[in-house]
Amino acid sequence: MTQVLILGGGGFIGINIARRLLDDGGYTITLADKGYRGRLEKYFDADERAELTVIEDDFTDPRAYAKLANHYDHVYMMAAIVGVNRTLEHPEEVIRVNTALTHYILDWLQRAEVGRVVFASSSENYAATTDLFDAPIPTPESVPLTGSDQVPRGARLRDAGALARGRRAHGAVV
Repeated sequence: MTQVLILGGGGFIGINIARRLLDDGGYTITLADKGYRGRLEKYFDADERAELTVIEDDFTDPRAYAKLANHYDHVYMMAAIVGVNRTLEHPEEVIRVNTALTHYILDWLQRAEVGRVVFASSSENYAATTDLFDAPIPTPESVPLTGSDQVPRGARLRDAGALARGRRAHGAVV
């Protein structure tokens, strides 16, 4: 069985990754998130929930990572505060939480035995580019990014991507 960890496993994308892996079979799945708010019951029946390992903790606290196993074949990094309204209403909190999540996840990845990591970003990275330069939607990844102080989540994701690339350059599996 392939061991899978989904950080941000209570969110829309994390749940749908778990749903797909359960349907495909052959995976032992751990969902890790701050909260699930009844989502597991909505998306998984009782037998499926019995197949999932659920770790509920605040992963902006480095001590939370002690609850994770030391080995996973695949890790999906989906943990983040999302949503345009939250980003606009509480930009400092969004930046603080999402930066801490990225930092501590990358620290944990350097200590853990992980085969493959999938790091999620967002189309919000391209919001300023599409607004200022009329780039097409969907926007190809080959289009250069343009920063804007009007899109704090996009800036945070660019920074997180830079952190991940930097760690990879120094031997991390990201």
